[in-house]
Amino acid sequence: MVIVGVLLGGILSPLALFGFTMNKPARLEINIGNHRRVFEGRAVNNMTILDALNASSAAGNISLKYVLDPLNDEAKILSLDGYNSESNSALLAFYLNSQKVRTEKIHSIHIKSGDVILVKTE
Repeated sequence: MVIVGVLLGGILSPLALFGFTMNKPARLEINIGNHRRVFEGRAVNNMTILDALNASSAAGNISLKYVLDPLNDEAKILSLDGYNSESNSALLAFYLNSQKVRTEKIHSIHIKSGDVILVKTE
């Protein structure tokens, strides 16, 4: 039996042959109303969902306003890409790899390469 590998960053990885790569970008999808935006990029060490949202909003010229409550250790999104928490009856929902996460904890949930973040209204 012969295993063929692919050289990735100086490491021979037979897993790369089957679609597994060490540097797969993280993906952020924002689906609000009729607007859909998708961003991909490298996840750095200790990057959180909120960090990815910040980076994507800067790169994609998306409006983002939020507050962090240090007493309760919670984040609150005030506005994002046309969504406004004060005037919108729908709530923002966050998913990490198809698993719903608590919106108020997006500042403390870490992501890694290959993760998929979905933000949508519900």
